[in-house]
Amino acid sequence: FLNRTIGGRFVGVAADGTRFELATINRTRYPVEYGNWNGLLVAGDGLRQKARWVRYEGPTGSYGNIAEIKLYGRIPQPKPTPPVGVCEVGTGALSGAGPPSTYGHGGGNYTLAWDDNVFTFYDYYASNGGWTQAALATPAAIRHIEYYPRDGYLSRSTGGRFVGIGSDGGEVTLATIPSTPTLAWQGLAVNTAGRRADTKFVAVKYVGADGSNGNVAEVKVFAAC
Repeated sequence: FLNRTIGGRFVGVAADGTRFELATINRTRYPVEYGNWNGLLVAGDGLRQKARWVRYEGPTGSYGNIAEIKLYGRIPQPKPTPPVGVCEVGTGALSGAGPPSTYGHGGGNYTLAWDDNVFTFYDYYASNGGWTQAALATPAAIRHIEYYPRDGYLSRSTGGRFVGIGSDGGEVTLATIPSTPTLAWQGLAVNTAGRRADTKFVAVKYVGADGSNGNVAEVKVFAAC
């Protein structure tokens, strides 16, 4: 009865009774194999609130079927180590290509590349055409970029491009991922060839390489302090 799990929801309940969603089993294929544990990553509001209780809500027609549940807290986030002399630039409004893949595994829409959580990732529904963009809090001359790849699919990062968006809408490639990274924060120097190094951008976009589903776990951009 594996299909009875699809649509099941894990809900957190705070000490004051407030409820918030932790995760939903929403894969279009059977989400489990007999005898195997299956993992779901919490995203969105579930990462920002503390639960006193957790409940599982079975979907309609499922009889509430579930064999076992285990819960895990967050582990420390790895931190990027940019070079001396640059400071992180804050981001604002987000945009990108959608919809996301519905297979779960911690993946989701374009906002997850900017959510300060390397354990979630942007996962576009199609293999080609994925991109995610953040407006900068203030226009900035980008000097350095840090990104964190998707765990288990490191090769999908290769060929991904970081693009600066000017106030006139013009686009400039700032850096390209040259090869398969390791599972860690990766630093990229920004290419200034053919333009002034102090050119300011109003947004930064990550464009996934063909075949990558736009996969990227986290992006941070830096300017001179």
